[in-house]
Amino acid sequence: MKLKLNTLHKIAIAAFSVGIIVLIFGLVILYKCLNIRDLSKLKFDDIKSGTYVKGKISTVVRGYPIGATDYKDEPFELYVTDSQEISEGAYKSYFLVELENDPEKYICVVIDQYYDTDLYNQIFSGNRETYNLSYDVEGIITSRKADKKLIEDGIEKWKDKYSDLYYNSKYIMDMSPDAVSDCCIKLRPMGTRKFWWLYSIPFLFAGISLFILGGRPYERIK
Repeated sequence: MKLKLNTLHKIAIAAFSVGIIVLIFGLVILYKCLNIRDLSKLKFDDIKSGTYVKGKISTVVRGYPIGATDYKDEPFELYVTDSQEISEGAYKSYFLVELENDPEKYICVVIDQYYDTDLYNQIFSGNRETYNLSYDVEGIITSRKADKKLIEDGIEKWKDKYSDLYYNSKYIMDMSPDAVSDCCIKLRPMGTRKFWWLYSIPFLFAGISLFILGGRPYERIK
């Protein structure tokens, strides 16, 4: 017998291969979702790119702008840009939060106003009565070169804009680069990610079906 693949067989193999790749990718995500880390238990040395995290956030590192006459504080914003999820009217900001399980160690949290509107607006409200309102969040720890540069620049130049920084009423004597992770937590709703492996089913089904329709993938040698 001699193997002889026709066009349908080749398309079937391609579709099935894509299905296998999507399935593996989806199962990895499912594993991460099932083993998601709690922010309250995260230590500085535990911060690794690709880790899924969940927890509560109520506030961020805040500061007193230099030269402000009313001595009104504002969130310490490392960087701000337009939300990538909507054309206008929402922003995405880079803030710092202290690790609950590792005091005086910080990680950058990227909060998109489109996804986490109430939390984002609370951070900028300036209303101390709402600072203790906690919001459940989920996200992925990422490590991008561009983000590392933003964090590094923000930490190095914080004294150019603020006279003091504090977190939850605790003053930060000095924001050292060694105390801030160069990774970011990018908040994203994780509920549907655990089902991404299901996207493999159409490719796997198409691959099997096309292979059957293609007939026998070999010919008998006389």
